[in-house]
Amino acid sequence: MTPKSNDRPVLRVAYVGPVDVPSSAANAQRMLGLAKALGLAGCEVVIGSAADNHEEAVAFASGTRIEYIRESATNGNTRIRRIVRGLVAGDRTIRWLNRLDPEPDVVILYGTTFSYLVRLLRWTRRRQIPLVLDVVEWYDPRHLPGGVLGPYAILNEIAMRYAKKAAGIIAISSFLADYYRRAGLPTVTVPPLFEPVASQPHATMPWNDGGSASLTIAYVGNPGKKDRRTLENLLSLPDALGSLRNAIRIRIVGVDRAQASAAVGRMPETLPAEVTFLGSMARTDAMTEVARADFTVLQRPDRRYTKAGFPTKIVESLILGTPPLANATSDLGKWLVDNENAIILVDDSIEALVEGVNRAWSSQGTFDRSAIATRAAKAFSPASWSGVLTNLLKDSMKRGL
Repeated sequence: MTPKSNDRPVLRVAYVGPVDVPSSAANAQRMLGLAKALGLAGCEVVIGSAADNHEEAVAFASGTRIEYIRESATNGNTRIRRIVRGLVAGDRTIRWLNRLDPEPDVVILYGTTFSYLVRLLRWTRRRQIPLVLDVVEWYDPRHLPGGVLGPYAILNEIAMRYAKKAAGIIAISSFLADYYRRAGLPTVTVPPLFEPVASQPHATMPWNDGGSASLTIAYVGNPGKKDRRTLENLLSLPDALGSLRNAIRIRIVGVDRAQASAAVGRMPETLPAEVTFLGSMARTDAMTEVARADFTVLQRPDRRYTKAGFPTKIVESLILGTPPLANATSDLGKWLVDNENAIILVDDSIEALVEGVNRAWSSQGTFDRSAIATRAAKAFSPASWSGVLTNLLKDSMKRGL
């Protein structure tokens, strides 16, 4: 971790976790956003990527670089070996930390993966280095391999409590921040961070012009189990809209029809003509789909895991100037303003989505997309959070180990 000049950086930070960086995945984007924020504050950040990559260290941004630890399981492993590897991962990260010269002032761990947490707490205590956790989820045990009584679910519940032994917490939501703040930990709430988009968002033209135009709604991502409700509702939306169905276009990016069928557990024999599956695509192309849409959509149930997380999709949509149709889970109520930068849905039901789409249609393109993008660029910019993050790391160092 050699500084780029003779001046010592504000802090030397090692940022690690079970994440393949760089990639388009939300967890990788989270790490890159926080690393940029710290770099802008004068910190020297090295990201220990779990990616199975033979490349040498690569420069990422000012004061930041990525090194490859190869902690991830290889594609050639069997499913059982991948599960076992997932339960014991972290040993290569420790060996990598041992090689850093000079040692970091602070170690940040993305998430609360139990195998990482135990190893890193032991390593940082031996060296009197604070361990700060970037906590972004409280998983629903039903969503994890093995279900409620499986090893992942049990270890996750243990880890969320064991995390109170850390020196500080960067929480992605107020729900998580409040949980760890009650334990007396230095804690800050930091949403997903992204660099402002250079190009202007696509202008939205009025679509309610007598029926010749259409309203485009997009969903981008891998729905998994978290967004199953969103996908179900989108597939049901054309029939539920009645006479308005011919005026909407639904574009689903990230999964094809077969993958969507596996996600929802069922699929209509005849796919509504208004629904198009675009499958997986490069991040830049996916973001182009978001920018071209009139609205994005995200509906999640009111559960502990939705309160604890923060949907990256919403931030990406706002930065591109595309207002979301979404119910206010997590901290979204703090960032979304109905009829200004979003249409807020009352819940995750199909009825709520129909009501929202009808309101979207009636708005006739009156949302100021440039204003939405400008406000979001400032609110979620790494530069806006540099001081908050750096102060949290310094407070964690003062707390003692």
